[in-house]
Amino acid sequence: MEVEARRATLELAETFVISRSAHDTEETVVVELRHSGVSGFGEAAPTDRYEESAASALAYVAEHAALLGDDPF
Repeated sequence: MEVEARRATLELAETFVISRSAHDTEETVVVELRHSGVSGFGEAAPTDRYEESAASALAYVAEHAALLGDDPF
């Protein structure tokens, strides 16, 4: 099984506004699992409030990908 993760910057349809900030884009992480010609995708939106970032999410995937084993089914 192959695991690949990458950053993706999403343009928001509308500005996201809260009392602390406003954003027109959001940095996310897209993960793809490939096995026997089949791909599955997932997305994560790390949150600064919980001391998460795209870099920390990518590092987590890289560190833990082997724990998924050989057969995702």
